[in-house]
Amino acid sequence: MTISGVLGYLQGLFSRAFWFGSFLPIAIFGVINLVLVSVVFPGVIVWTDWLKVTSDSWTALPLAILGLLVLTYAISPLVKVLHGLLDGSLLPDFIHNWLREQRAGEMRALRRQLNAQRDLFVECKQLADTGIPAMAAARAKGAQTDNATLSQGFDQVEQEIKDFESQLAEGKTIKVSALEDTTKKIQDELEHVNAGKAEAKRLSDLQRRALTIIWDARRDAGYRFITLTTRWRGLALNEPRATRIGDARANVQRYTSDVYDADFDFIWPRVQSILPKDSPLIDRILAAQAQVDFSTLSLALVAVLALTWGPLFAIYATSPYPLLIMGAALPLVAFVLYELLFASEIAFGEVVKLVIDRHRLDLLTTLFKQPLPATLETERQMWQTLSLIDKGLRGRPLAYRHAQAPQ
Repeated sequence: MTISGVLGYLQGLFSRAFWFGSFLPIAIFGVINLVLVSVVFPGVIVWTDWLKVTSDSWTALPLAILGLLVLTYAISPLVKVLHGLLDGSLLPDFIHNWLREQRAGEMRALRRQLNAQRDLFVECKQLADTGIPAMAAARAKGAQTDNATLSQGFDQVEQEIKDFESQLAEGKTIKVSALEDTTKKIQDELEHVNAGKAEAKRLSDLQRRALTIIWDARRDAGYRFITLTTRWRGLALNEPRATRIGDARANVQRYTSDVYDADFDFIWPRVQSILPKDSPLIDRILAAQAQVDFSTLSLALVAVLALTWGPLFAIYATSPYPLLIMGAALPLVAFVLYELLFASEIAFGEVVKLVIDRHRLDLLTTLFKQPLPATLETERQMWQTLSLIDKGLRGRPLAYRHAQAPQ
């Protein structure tokens, strides 16, 4: 068989997820190694031979591609092991426990910060919901009077508003209780002074400035809260794992138990088994999983590259620059790949949630022959019963509901 026929057959044999998630990192790793060999050992690699391609002869490049395919197929099962090391689940106990203890304290501090920002946003929202209407009602009451004389403490209130404006201009967080006290002072002023009179224009301007401060404080608190929520998306703040990768995967696993009271390891493989063959969700699952596999394998290969070529550069390289370049580049590449893996885990988790939300009821009726639950609580009881039976616990009655009675 010609080389083109062999490669064409292999292309149809493997899925797109295999080519992108497993073969591509190995291919990139192979090319980098060839380049490094040509740098450290000049003359070993003859690029004219390597880049020569014909449709009917086995030149160096097709042989290399075939070898990479065999290597990729052989090490593909190790991707799950590598992922287990990165999420912490397969790390030795002493390393896993130490990492988790370190992250537990960090996550508690982040949780306190997030809760404090959320409380600040709630306080600002309550002030906007109550303080603004209260000032409007006070102004309506003051409009019924002819008094246009401001109180002796008005200058102090005006200074407080000016201080709040300065704090916002500097990006500082306003103390909501202090702003609420100032708002009440303005409200009291509005009740006794007709702000519509020309003589009380300062009061009318002060009310407008107070409204602007309240809305700006509310928007700023909301923005800060959303920013923290987005930045720490994927982190298991309440139940941290040994690594951030473990956090992202744990959040997905907790979703089914928190929402449906179903064990993730029980429901997820079974939901995949009932997906229609033409479902677009299958491609989304494979694409998301391929992204995770690509990042995992690439990160592992970067570590292999450093461990292999670091000593070789130190021993055989005639110039220190290759070693310095690799020492500067590989940590940056590893950081980018780790962040890519974390983002890929979050994206994969969103796809998993979507698939479970869409097809969990089909799983109940199709595979387990259960009636459609009328309420979420009823559905949770069903999943709890099925999960317990899966764990070998008996004594839970389970009645089947067949579409047609057997003849």
